[in-house]
Amino acid sequence: MHEASRTPSRPVSQARVVIADADGVLHPADVRLDQGRLPVFGPGLDGHYLFENASLLADLLAPHPDVRILLSTSWVQVFGYQQTVTMLPQVLRTRVIGSCFDPARHGPGYSQVARGYQVLEEVRRRGLTRWVALDDDARGWPEEIADRLILTNPVLGIAGPCREQLERWLTETVPSAGR
Repeated sequence: MHEASRTPSRPVSQARVVIADADGVLHPADVRLDQGRLPVFGPGLDGHYLFENASLLADLLAPHPDVRILLSTSWVQVFGYQQTVTMLPQVLRTRVIGSCFDPARHGPGYSQVARGYQVLEEVRRRGLTRWVALDDDARGWPEEIADRLILTNPVLGIAGPCREQLERWLTETVPSAGR
C-alpha cells in the first residue's frame, strides 16, 4: 500500500486549518539525524525535547474543536506520514487531515521546493479558504500568502511571541457552519 493512500484527504475546503511545520514550531528548529537515523537536537539545545510544544498547541486548539491540522514538515518525507502523525499526542492526531507532501504526487526533489510554495499548492488543491501557516522560516513564501504565515521563533516555536497571533486567529476566524 502506498503511503499516500493512508494519507486522509477529506474535503475540508470550509474548515479552519492550521498548516504546521514541526521543526521551529513544535520544538527547536535545529534537529538532525544521528548515526542511527534518530532525530537529535544540535548543540546548545539541552533541556529541549522533540514535540515539546505539541501539548501547547493542543491547549490552544481545545476551545476550537472544528480546527484541523495539515502537516507541512520534512518529517513526513523522512519518517513517513503515519509515523509522523504517531509522534503527536492523540488529541492532535485526531485533527490531522493530511500533509503537504504526498509521495504519490511529489518526488524526492520536492524537499527543494520552498515551503511556501508547497503550502500554496496544497491550499489550492484542497480549496482551503480559512487557514493559517506556522513556520519558522519566511524565505520562499509567495507574496500572495505571506499574510497567512505566523512566523515562529526557531528555538521557542509556538511558545514564543507568535502565540498571541495564533490565539487571535483562532478567536477571530469564525468556525465553519455545521461544525
